[in-house]
Amino acid sequence: MFVFGGIWSRFAIEPILSQTKNMKKIISIATLLVFTFCFISMNSKENDFRVFIEQNGKLIEPNNGVVTLEKKSFNIVFEFNEPMGLLINGSFKSKTYNLASKGKPMSKLPGFKNTGFAEGLLNPDKDMFVSYEGPSCWFYDDPENNRFNFTEKVNGKIVCKRIIENLFDIDSNANIKVENVDKPLYLVFISYTNGDSNNDRLELNREWLQINWIQ
Repeated sequence: MFVFGGIWSRFAIEPILSQTKNMKKIISIATLLVFTFCFISMNSKENDFRVFIEQNGKLIEPNNGVVTLEKKSFNIVFEFNEPMGLLINGSFKSKTYNLASKGKPMSKLPGFKNTGFAEGLLNPDKDMFVSYEGPSCWFYDDPENNRFNFTEKVNGKIVCKRIIENLFDIDSNANIKVENVDKPLYLVFISYTNGDSNNDRLELNREWLQINWIQ
């Protein structure tokens, strides 16, 4: 609205406004500016988290949403604006990843069909659950109450790292060391807030990554 007001004030003092044709043109431009401003305001929201992959002490840049790693331990690194939790689905099947990347709602994502898996604090086993139908819930409340191996505050942000040495496949009840993984790993991360009931989740933001392995 401020931008619209500034443009209107600038043109209002010009004699050209006395010409009907130019007046209509200016009104059309001003209306378009107001509409654009309102559209951006209604549809923009600040991301409450960012996710990175780290290996060998270096952040690995994704290429079109794909990260290629060596078959050994790696870290999933999060940057939070404040204490919060995330739902994470890791799967060897690509369906949830594909649907999430196309913007399908969380209720339509098979990897978020069930409630989150129960797990302990501070990730002592250095692992993550992998499943076609269920997510994990990773959260940070404070340095003692979280599901990460390492946490710190940097420039007003909370940085959390989870070390991944093993992938526990819920579907086959098998613990797989990273060096033995033979298929891509598809990851979808969703921040949310609870709705009217505990099972009613309202999505805030999402990110997705595919991990391929150097053979």
